[in-house]
Amino acid sequence: MKYKLLAPACLIAATLLFSACTATPTLELAPNWYSNTNMGSAITGTREDLEYVVTFTPEETDGLSVAYDEGVYTTSLRDVTSTADHPIEGVRIGVHCYYLRSELNIVGRYTLNGATGEDFSDRVVSEVWFMDTTASLRPVYSKKTVHSTSPNVLAAEVKDAGTLYHYTYTASYDDALKTSHVVYDNLQNDQAPEEWDVRLGSGTFLDNEEILFALRGFPMKSAISVRTVNPIDRSSALLMSDDVPTTTERTFKFAVNGEEQDRTLKTATVAVHYSGTFRGREQELTYAACVDPAANTYRNILLSMQTYGLESLGTFNYLIRSATFNTK
Repeated sequence: MKYKLLAPACLIAATLLFSACTATPTLELAPNWYSNTNMGSAITGTREDLEYVVTFTPEETDGLSVAYDEGVYTTSLRDVTSTADHPIEGVRIGVHCYYLRSELNIVGRYTLNGATGEDFSDRVVSEVWFMDTTASLRPVYSKKTVHSTSPNVLAAEVKDAGTLYHYTYTASYDDALKTSHVVYDNLQNDQAPEEWDVRLGSGTFLDNEEILFALRGFPMKSAISVRTVNPIDRSSALLMSDDVPTTTERTFKFAVNGEEQDRTLKTATVAVHYSGTFRGREQELTYAACVDPAANTYRNILLSMQTYGLESLGTFNYLIRSATFNTK
């Protein structure tokens, strides 16, 4: 499947290379997305919306380059139940779980040997359903829909500098979290989707589409090590950090429930990558840190991150613009 599953600006799960399976322990995760982190499994009434500004810093390159306008990345967290009247694809009837939807929209254009091509619009939507922290955020089902234009370094003319990839990638899991069934559907042709199973191993496992959210539940006091799935070589993989996250006080300007202001807060920054020979470039993630578990004002939200475009053409920078929380 090579690079057809790699789309620029699709977040860490789609911009790094992965490795073979490594056993990891079962982690205790805290529901730090609530003001009172002692909520445990009481997920009813969950409601959160985050919005980020996405900018692009290009690398100096000869021949092929790319530029992007300011983009928008949003996430929406809810609790849902699959019912007979309102069934959820991939989720068994009666299952009550979290639902996280993320969407990236950005416009760009390629330049080749001084000639600039037409604008293209990229859109990546991911959806994932997963259980509460008492089940270590065990994933149930996920779906990513990608419409993305990737660089073609072999192009002779600017009209061929970008290659469109349009596909869906779904993953469903058994209750024991031993196997994932994956379906890849190329929406640019009428061929039957590709399907395969992945053996997951033991220890805490996270679906790719919940990783950025799930890291909010980590204690951030030790190096990170957690399993996920490699969509390239179809195997279980290990997401990890080489060092303990660094904590510091920083100021970010963003709105909370409509009130925008400069906010000085304690933060935790971690650089993550995938293990093995082809570990990819580290992705730097900065989260709000929990200061008071009973009054967790900023809910350990992701404040900023950096991801890398394909072919080393530049860096995508995500910065929090607004957060909407309910009173929970």
